[in-house]
Amino acid sequence: MNDQNDQLRYAYRVHLNGADGYSTKSIDAVLRHIVEYEAFIKYRDFRYLTKEEVTAFRDYVLERPSQAKGGELSSRSIVQTLAHLKAFFLWLANKPAFRRMDRAAIDYFRPPRRTEVTARTGPDQPIPSPDDIRKMIAALPADTMIERRNRALVAFIYLTGMRDGAVISIRCKHILLEARQVNQDAREVHTKFGKNMLTTWFPVGDDIEQIVVNWVKERLTRGAEPDDPLFPATPSAVPPLAPASGDVFWKTTGPVREIFRQACQAAEIRYFPPHLFRKTLARLGEKMCRTPGGIQSVEPEPRAPQSVYNLRALRPGRHGPTAWTHPGTCLTEWAKRARARADRPVPRGVAGNTERNHDAGREVTDRACSSSRLAKLGRLCRGGSPPSPPGSIATRLPY
Repeated sequence: MNDQNDQLRYAYRVHLNGADGYSTKSIDAVLRHIVEYEAFIKYRDFRYLTKEEVTAFRDYVLERPSQAKGGELSSRSIVQTLAHLKAFFLWLANKPAFRRMDRAAIDYFRPPRRTEVTARTGPDQPIPSPDDIRKMIAALPADTMIERRNRALVAFIYLTGMRDGAVISIRCKHILLEARQVNQDAREVHTKFGKNMLTTWFPVGDDIEQIVVNWVKERLTRGAEPDDPLFPATPSAVPPLAPASGDVFWKTTGPVREIFRQACQAAEIRYFPPHLFRKTLARLGEKMCRTPGGIQSVEPEPRAPQSVYNLRALRPGRHGPTAWTHPGTCLTEWAKRARARADRPVPRGVAGNTERNHDAGREVTDRACSSSRLAKLGRLCRGGSPPSPPGSIATRLPY
C-alpha cells in the first residue's frame, strides 16, 4: 500500500463530494477504478505517471473479463473506467506538488474510437411487449402478502414507468389514488438527478391499475403510515436483523430485479429488467400519441432523436399520458410561432455597417427557413399525417 496515494484518494473523494456534487454511489465507482489502476502499477506513487504504464493499463482493461458477469467487459465500462482515471489525474496535475507530472501521458487514458462509438450507441435490446408484461403479472401468485406485493410491484412499474431506484423509496403518501398520479418528491424519492416529478398513470389497462389500487388500499388498511414504504422489504427471519418496529425500505434494487427474474421464469419468457418497461411505454406512446410533442410524456426511445423524447424538458403537469393529447403539445402551436417569426419585418442594412448588413442577411435566411418549416408543420397538423423520419425538420424542433 502507498500512504501518499491513500491521502490523494481521500482528498479527491472530498473534492468529488463537495465541488462536483457526486453521490456516494458515483464516488465509490470512481474510487474503485483508481484502486484498480493503483494495483496495476504495483502501488507506485501517482506522480510518476508514464505513457507506457497508461497504455499498458488501457490494453489490460480492453482484454480483462467482467468481474460481475464473467464475460467480456462492456464498452461502457471501459469508457467509464478510463474517463474516471483521466479526470483524476487532470485534477492531480493542477496541484502545486504535481506540476511536473507528464500531462501528455494523461491523454492516453482514452479508449479506441471504435469502443467509444459502441459505448454511445449500445446494442439493441429486446423490449417486452404488453403481452409479455401481462404474462409476467399473471404468472405471479397472490396468496400471501409478500406475493401480492411482488405482483403489485411489477404492475406498478408498468403503470407508472418509474425507475426501480425510485420505486424502492416510494412512500404511501406519494400515491394520489383519486388523481391517478404519483408525486415523486425528490426530497424523499430517489429520482434521477434529484428532480421533482408528478407522474400520471399510463393507460395500460384497468386490470393493471386495479392491482396497484388494491395493494395501496391493503397497505393502508393494515395500518401503514403515510411515511411507510409502499413496497416494504421482506422481513428478516433472523431476530438480530429483524426491524424493531415498522416496515423498512429496500436498500438496493437487487430484490426488485430478483422479483422480475422470478416473474419471467414463471411466465416462461426471457428475463426483462425493470428499466425495459419504460421502453415498452415509449413504443405505446408512438402508437397512441397524436403529435410528436405528445411523445415527450414517455421515456426516450433509443431510435428517436433525444430532442423529441426529452423527458426532462416537460413542464409540471405534462408528464404522463394526459400529455399525449394535451393541446399545448400540438404542432399547431409551433406553426403559430413559425408564422409570427416569418411575418416579422426584416431590418434593412445600413451602408458602411457590416455587422448590421450581416444581421439583415441572416434574418432573411431565418425567414426562408421559417417558411419551409411552417409548410412541413402544416402538413403534420392536418389530419394526423405520418411523423417525419428521424433527422427531418419536424423531429429536430426544440420540444
